[in-house]
Amino acid sequence: MAFIRISGLFLYLLVVLSCLGLPNEASAQQQVDQAALHALERRSIETQSDAVLVYLDGKQIFDYRSKAPREPMYLMSCTKSITGLAVMEAITEGKITSIDEPVYKFFPELNQGRKKLITIRMLLSMTSGIQHIGTGNEVYAAPDSVKQAVAAELADAPGSVFSYNNKAVSLLAGIVQIATGEQLDAYADEHFFTPMGISDWRWERDTAGNPYAMADLKLQPEDFAKFGTLILQKGQWQGKQLIAANWVDELGRQSQPYEPLYGLLWWRIPAQASGTVTDKHLAALSTGGLDRALVDKLQQLRGKTFQTQTQWHRALAGVIPDWEDKVYIPGVIGPYAMDVPTWTYQGFDGVSAEGYLGQYLVVFPSRKLVAIRMINSRDGYDFIKNRFEDFPDAVRALAH
Repeated sequence: MAFIRISGLFLYLLVVLSCLGLPNEASAQQQVDQAALHALERRSIETQSDAVLVYLDGKQIFDYRSKAPREPMYLMSCTKSITGLAVMEAITEGKITSIDEPVYKFFPELNQGRKKLITIRMLLSMTSGIQHIGTGNEVYAAPDSVKQAVAAELADAPGSVFSYNNKAVSLLAGIVQIATGEQLDAYADEHFFTPMGISDWRWERDTAGNPYAMADLKLQPEDFAKFGTLILQKGQWQGKQLIAANWVDELGRQSQPYEPLYGLLWWRIPAQASGTVTDKHLAALSTGGLDRALVDKLQQLRGKTFQTQTQWHRALAGVIPDWEDKVYIPGVIGPYAMDVPTWTYQGFDGVSAEGYLGQYLVVFPSRKLVAIRMINSRDGYDFIKNRFEDFPDAVRALAH
């Protein structure tokens, strides 16, 4: 782990530089909460992180690496957020007219029944209504992920339900290719990777040659963090506007009325949260298939309020010590289910890309903070135990 410590001599030199009015590399470090920095280091080790990097106002203030090989790592579902940026760039270029365009303009076979109502915005906001299962396994099983999404039936009316959907985002890879004449990975290389100095990357494809829009982009930690800087700088990179600033803002706005934590393929980080265990919450667990004996144990938490999901999970552990094995029901309760218990939010001060294994890219614009946390995919890794779900809060605490 490496971060800056200011010695007495260095502090003296810092004062001299300040008096001369000269820039100095330690100016950002003066704003860092050292206790929070040590806490971040401790949590990085506890959760078996392979890379945790933090940048304050463009300067690196924290660099933790495990002994894992220095190689590109899978972004997992954070890939969706990069896909979202590619769509925004295509709109900035005028290759896509609007995110409210119907998807059938790109895939005429969708111009039928309720499918003709699906828009690009619905794909970006997870409200397309396309039938899917909770994991990406069905996407990997298809030889052509784009054709699979085109042929999929609807589970809900388009625009009526928020449902995190790995299958539906495959359509975005097809839309980018049709609109720009380039496949998603080549388009991202031309408009992001090359301008941003990213050369060590991999993007897995299906058998038909479509890059997976849902996952499977691999980047070095430093290069992953560059996308946080791009967001922080409102789409600008070294003086060049890669994405229109208004679209960068749009990524972090609530994109639909059902899930306040979701923007356009980016998550929104609440400034404050409050969650209370209610009868409705307990009934949802029971309906979702949780064993009745466990629901009865959870009655002890009825009426209790929590400020973070971590607090909620610690309370769960106090009632059901091995809750990770027994209570996890995808879509009802799990490592990313901030809707359990019933949550209310007071403002949002950041955005994040989040992925399986606990991959994170978080950006807090008002604090000028960018941070990434990555795990190098490996057998036997306990992602539930080591998910580092309090990573955004740990990063926020570094600067005020």
